[in-house]
Amino acid sequence: MAINHRLDENISVIIPVHDRGPKLERCLKSLADYGRDIFETIVVLDGTSIEKDFFLQYDLATLKVERLAQNYGPAYARNHGASVASGDLLFFIDSDVALLPDTVDQVIRHFRKSDVTDALIGSYDDAPDEKALVSKFRNLLHHYTHQQGLANATTFWGACGVIKKEVFQAVGGFDTSFDKPSVEDIALGYRLKERGFSIRLDKTLQVKHLKKWTLLNMIKTDIFLRARPWTRLLHQYKKLGVNDLNINYQERLAVALLAVAILSLAVSLSFRFLLPVGLVGLLFLVLFKRKTYGFFSRHFAWYQLPAIVLLHWIYLASALTGFVIATSDRLFKPNQAGTSGLPNEPQTYEKDSFALNE
Repeated sequence: MAINHRLDENISVIIPVHDRGPKLERCLKSLADYGRDIFETIVVLDGTSIEKDFFLQYDLATLKVERLAQNYGPAYARNHGASVASGDLLFFIDSDVALLPDTVDQVIRHFRKSDVTDALIGSYDDAPDEKALVSKFRNLLHHYTHQQGLANATTFWGACGVIKKEVFQAVGGFDTSFDKPSVEDIALGYRLKERGFSIRLDKTLQVKHLKKWTLLNMIKTDIFLRARPWTRLLHQYKKLGVNDLNINYQERLAVALLAVAILSLAVSLSFRFLLPVGLVGLLFLVLFKRKTYGFFSRHFAWYQLPAIVLLHWIYLASALTGFVIATSDRLFKPNQAGTSGLPNEPQTYEKDSFALNE
């Protein structure tokens, strides 16, 4: 169900913001570097307040600032930004990413092609800003996962994703029942595919991720904001037969291998003959994921690799835990296992829109 009429290629960049900080400053600076190649920038302050003077330092062609009276979550904030956007293309980015020198040019080139798709997503680059072990691992893992993805994508991506405005409106935008950063962009992608729209993953379209991770934050995010709700989506959209990114069949097999290994090692405390089974399972998992670990070996010192393998196992274990919780929800709490309805539209919000250098 592609919508193919000509676009004027006016790009509205939409950024949901919940916290002000140096990451937002770098994000806006990277946008300002493009000058008038960006038609307008829309910043949606999601339950936070930033003084007007803060934005005046950035040489953006047109800037709109929208203040929501309370924190509704990035899905709602993006939808609100889209509702006031004037451009033909909605370019969603997160406030903790920075555009690279050719990011916008690649977007423009894509939507000038004769075989243009309805939506376009990219990838984080392989040089994350944070150099601490956990942060670097988690951001590089995201990069690697997208680099292994299918060009004919099944998901959207809120950190660097572009969609025709009319297509976005046709499917109702992001599901605002996700009131925290979660899988609302994946859910949008599934609805796009269900309606027959097309999504392209361009692995060369990249942005730099500025996020700092801690081990606890990584585990909580991967269980409760990724694996658990994503499993629910897989049940909801099982007819799509999704086999891409984090939940392709190879990743599912890796999780199964780790589960068998962990279970064997746990049971071996009572039945020692299972100890070799668990150890062999872990060894087989390393061999099975040798391409992944080969990628990490090019970005970390050799002595860091055991820690990287352990972090990857923690990531897989988090995915398994989220899957088990979501499956339990489906079995024992069927009324809570799906996505909820859209929340009521807020009755009032503060709005502050202004333009620069028009």
